[in-house]
This record gives sequence, structure tokens and C-alpha cells, in this order.
Amino acid sequence: MVDTIKNQNSSENDDKDLNPPVVNFKSVRESKGLTLKDIYRSTRISITNLAAIENSDFHLLPPPVFTKSFIKIYANTLGVESASTLARYEQYLETLNTAFKDEEIKKPPTPARVNYRRLVWVSLILVVTIATVFLFSSYKSEIDILKDKTIQPADDNKRDIKSNIPDPTEAAMKDPENTAQSTTDTQAEQPAKDAEHTPDIQQQQIIASQQLVSTQRDVKEQYPITMQARELTWVRITLDDKQPHEILLQPGEKIEKSATDFIIDIGNAGGIDIVFQGKSLGILGKQGEVVHLKLP
Repeated sequence: MVDTIKNQNSSENDDKDLNPPVVNFKSVRESKGLTLKDIYRSTRISITNLAAIENSDFHLLPPPVFTKSFIKIYANTLGVESASTLARYEQYLETLNTAFKDEEIKKPPTPARVNYRRLVWVSLILVVTIATVFLFSSYKSEIDILKDKTIQPADDNKRDIKSNIPDPTEAAMKDPENTAQSTTDTQAEQPAKDAEHTPDIQQQQIIASQQLVSTQRDVKEQYPITMQARELTWVRITLDDKQPHEILLQPGEKIEKSATDFIIDIGNAGGIDIVFQGKSLGILGKQGEVVHLKLP
């Protein structure tokens, strides 16, 4: 019986060690006569985040890397331990992970996303390429036809002259003026026939060049963006239709990107400078504040 009581007491003590009482930051702060504004002045943690820590509203806090740091700083400022509050925050994160895993199990597999924008551009480029090749081949075949038509009448004229004039030397001796006039007329016919087809060729060249210029104008412009951290700052950025990726910028670290569309989540609005298209976006918010941007 005595052993049973001892075992129960030891198990209760173990439970107390595993689950130490959570420090009430609000009660400690009020007992010291401090306000949230006083804590903000000394820690530079926003009043919103301080209140969320006191009330255990963890869903209102920024990403874990910042929240854990805020809890430690707040506890040190009040002169209390932070382990119990951090343990409760870790339990909150585990519940999120469990819920997320359950949701993934229940969620049916989503079909692969089709990049329609890329498909449209590839189709457009193929159409322009085919049209250019077709115009070039048509232009070349028409030139060949013109050459054949130009050479054939000249050959026919030569045959007619040979059949009708038995001796060109005698005809020239008898009527030199008519012979010279006939030669001049034959030479003048050649440029006139070539000139008839020149406008059609020039028109096709103009149409092909206009199509190429129109295609180049349809290409969307890409915008440059530069982000430089003044303090430790978490950033999640999505470029166009690509997958988002997260970056933890150290103080002084700078990244440069370029895309058509930007979706940016910032965990410390007061600790980063952003320059978009050569212009600064100014102060985005307070230190520790989470902001969301969509550019342009």
C-alpha cells in the first residue's frame, strides 16, 4: 500500500516536471506597473504581437522563427523564464502539423496544373514561325515563276526571228533602221514585265515584317525588384505562376529578382527596404509586423 502511494506521488511529480506552469506575462507585467507601450519601447516588439503572446493567440503571430525570438525577449524583459511559454507554442505548432497531415490524407490528389500562359506563347511562336516560312517559300516560288516566264518569251522570240528572217545579215543590210528599232523594242519589254510583279513582292515583305513587330509588342514586360534587409527578415515570394519560396534575409543581405507578377509576404515590415522599377516603396510597416504585397 505504501509503495503504491509512493508510486502515485512520484508519477504526479514527474507530470509536474513535464508540464511546468505557464508564466502569465500579463500578470507579471501589471505587477511591475508596466504597460504594453513600455515593453514596446524597450523591446521594439509591436503591441499587437505582445498582446497575442500574453493571450496565447498564437495564430496572430508571425512565422515561428520570429515568434520564438519575441517570446524569449519578452520573458527576459520581465525577468521570468520562457521555456513553459515556448513549450505551449510548440504544442500549438504540432496541432497545426497534425491538422495539415490529416487534411492532406483526406484531400484528393489534385490534377497537375497546366500553364496556359506558356502554352499560348508557344502556340503563338509556332504560328508566327510557320507563317514566316510560308511567306518566304511563296516569295521564293514566285520569283522562280517570274524567271521562267521571263526566259520563255525571250526564247520564243528568238525562234520566231530565226524562222521569219532567213539571213539576219541580209535584213540588216536592206533595212538597218527597222532592224535597230526591233532590237530596241525587244530589250524594253524585259524591264516592263519585271516591274509588273515588283509591287506584289514588296507587299508580302511588308506584311511579314508587320507580323514580326506585332509579335514582339505582345511580349509582356518584366519588372525588376530589389529587396535589402536592415534587420533579420523572413520573406516568402512568388514569381509569376511559379512555386513560392521562403528566404530568411540577414541584416545587410540583398536579393534581386525580375518577373511579370510578384506576390510577397514579409514577416518584419520595418526591417526591409524594397525598390520596385527603380523606385523605393518606402516604410512598409512596423518592426515585427507582417505585410502582404502584390506587384505591380
